[in-house]
Amino acid sequence: MELVHGPNGRPPPQPASAQNKAIEWCKYGLSDPHWPVICAMGFLSAVEAVCEPSEGKGGITATNIVWPAVLSFLMAKRTPEQRKKLQSDMNTCSCPINAGSAFVHKDGADALARTGTTFFAHGIIRVNTNDNMTPYHCLIIHLFTGLSKYLTSLGVTRLAKGRTSEWPTVPSELLPHGVAVTIESLEAWLESLHDPAPFPLLLLTQLVRLCCTLIIPDMVASPKISRLVVSALCKAYEEAKSTVIPPPNPWFPEAKLSVTETLKLRISPVEMFLSNFSPTTMKNALTAQEVYQFWGAHDRSFFDWATAVLRLFTASSLFPPQVGVDPKQFWAQGGSTIMVFRSVTSSMFSHLSNKYGITRDALEPGVHTMWESMEKEAPWENVCRRLLWVKFEGRCGKAGCTESLQTISTHFQRCTGCGIVGWCSKEHQRLSWKDTCHAHWDVCKALAHFVLTAGGDLSDGGKVARAGPRIPLTEVQLISDWINTFNSLQNNTKDRKDMFEMLRTHSNRNMCFSAGCTRAKIYPASKKFDTCKACGIFRYCNAECQKRGWKDPAAPHKEVCPVIKRVIANGGGDVNDEHTTSCRTAEGHVSIDDAALANDWFTRFNREHSERSPLGPGDKIEL
Repeated sequence: MELVHGPNGRPPPQPASAQNKAIEWCKYGLSDPHWPVICAMGFLSAVEAVCEPSEGKGGITATNIVWPAVLSFLMAKRTPEQRKKLQSDMNTCSCPINAGSAFVHKDGADALARTGTTFFAHGIIRVNTNDNMTPYHCLIIHLFTGLSKYLTSLGVTRLAKGRTSEWPTVPSELLPHGVAVTIESLEAWLESLHDPAPFPLLLLTQLVRLCCTLIIPDMVASPKISRLVVSALCKAYEEAKSTVIPPPNPWFPEAKLSVTETLKLRISPVEMFLSNFSPTTMKNALTAQEVYQFWGAHDRSFFDWATAVLRLFTASSLFPPQVGVDPKQFWAQGGSTIMVFRSVTSSMFSHLSNKYGITRDALEPGVHTMWESMEKEAPWENVCRRLLWVKFEGRCGKAGCTESLQTISTHFQRCTGCGIVGWCSKEHQRLSWKDTCHAHWDVCKALAHFVLTAGGDLSDGGKVARAGPRIPLTEVQLISDWINTFNSLQNNTKDRKDMFEMLRTHSNRNMCFSAGCTRAKIYPASKKFDTCKACGIFRYCNAECQKRGWKDPAAPHKEVCPVIKRVIANGGGDVNDEHTTSCRTAEGHVSIDDAALANDWFTRFNREHSERSPLGPGDKIEL
């Protein structure tokens, strides 16, 4: 591929003062369900950009990056005028997307002809002017603009007058320039890597892996990419071997064990990545001593932080915690940004699954191998890893509550006994203490003893390994069962979402809700019904029907009315817009029991309503 930057071979200009423009243009609009997919790919580029500092004035570097500005710029919902201004600034870029010919924009016409949209992200993503990085930046642009084609105003998010959605049928259709050109860009970039330094290669392998597994499975089948990736990592390993510094006092068993455990944890993400390409290539290539001090002090801390961010991006449930990363330091460095990012990208996987019919396991081929290897660990090491993740995520300990340290960082309260579990409020702490299905009282003492036996620091793999045999297996099993229950209850949101969907459906029906009413579905178009003053959802054609509905033998309204009232109160009085913040908050506060009761009631009500109120000739249903 011939790399042509632009006119006169100079790099394209960057939008002036990206930070100021981000502040000026951005309006947080998180209700659009499709923006998360676009923003997720943009975030990958933002993370990668940090690894390659720009030499220009005001460039983004590892120590000079404003994450909120970068992400807010990517996540912004803009007015037509703002979007036009953004297009004007970004379409000045010349990009070698067309495999050797310069890509020159003329008022966006060329971009529109090629991709169906004049919106390009070069100005944000391309913060580096290094020739070697250009193909990879183009790869990200391919992904970004491909997603934009289907998800922006010219795609499915702003459909008007009954136009049909134009979702692609296969992942490769997300690439406006085709799979071949995109793979060629990645191959050219990998071939240009001559610096054997392990950083940023190790972080980069994860980025490549995410691109491969999430969007372009064809890349995994490329033998050239497989060879180049393994070759690049081998260079890094060889360089590490030549600069090995033996651990102090290597004859001291405990010191050696601590070093070994720490290094195993640090290289595990890379080993998992390599297994997707060549399971046998790197066999016996790594030992703890050989890769001792694999990273420099600055690189190591940043690598730990960046990989932790990527785990949050990919879906926290798929990855164990990065042991060795101080959660306090992590959140101090980028907590507020990650909080915003998670809220925006939380539905990314559900959209991919709904549109392509693929599962989380299919998105992450290495996840099974990872959990299988974890199961082979000593039971206390496995529990320690999972406990760290529970503490790191900071989810509310009340069964069914979806609040966390990321959503309410100011009022989160930790248990003073175990120091692991926390709650979003004193009320949830009180309810959780003796919850019938998930009582914290049952496990608090065991958790506290586990932490105390491990020396008070679960992130120290060496201490946990030494203390593990002293922890009773019954205690370990109790904690493991508690974590399983905790995760299953936190993830059980289907009943709550179904309940809200039923409420929205019924709140928009202009009909009598008394199942015994012979006029339930027979009414004039202008008929006004009396609404239940308690819940505000159910309507009746007269007082008599309301009385019958209140004590209906099959589905009495008095059973569900208090539940609906509580839900609507938590939702700020409006449950009709499923994307409002108040509605999402309400879903998080609905108890599992209330959701199950409501869903059962609506099932009985709908069945009886259908059986006892058939439509007559010429009758109409107005929704």
